[in-house]
Amino acid sequence: MRISDEEERNFYLNEVMTENWSVRVLERNIKSGYYKRILSTQLPDKENKVLEFVKDPFVLELMGVTPKC
Repeated sequence: MRISDEEERNFYLNEVMTENWSVRVLERNIKSGYYKRILSTQLPDKENKVLEFVKDPFVLELMGVTPKC
């Protein structure tokens, strides 16, 4: 498996060394986007609020609720 992003690759190398991941665990975490999930949980509160704001109208649209503008 190859990871083109050097920062992401270094993250996985560090995790393998510190957490003693097996090859199977490493492959699973790469395929599942573990690095990106970890980064998304570490966003500052301001960015998290923006992401929540964007998510809410999408959910309401799926539920059939229309805006009353």
